[in-house]
Amino acid sequence: ISAFTDALDGSIARVRNRITRWGTFYDPVADKLLIGSAVLIVVATHLSAWFAAIILLMEALIAVGGYVYRREGKMQSANAWGKAKMFAQFCGITLLLLAIAGNFSALIPVAAAALAVGVLLAVISLFTYGL
Repeated sequence: ISAFTDALDGSIARVRNRITRWGTFYDPVADKLLIGSAVLIVVATHLSAWFAAIILLMEALIAVGGYVYRREGKMQSANAWGKAKMFAQFCGITLLLLAIAGNFSALIPVAAAALAVGVLLAVISLFTYGL
């Protein structure tokens, strides 16, 4: 629900041309808190602590890169790689939650694959947004 309302909020801001410096910095921070908390609670417990650590490290590196841009006075809007990363992470976490809640163990490898795609997209996003 949080990811959906976040996407809806971003869409409304773009349609109404209400993009602000505050929003371009704190919306990604909120995304990282959303993904980070789910990764710590669900991914670390049901997949792998190492996998969770890699996801969290990538999120932290992207956040630091965005902070550096902001300190330099540059306004950096989210790019397609970051949006695709967030979508892959959302899908992976949702599938993992469904697998756990419904005891559908066949979904666990699919969830892990979606999260792995999210890591790959995070690397690309890091070099196109964060660095």
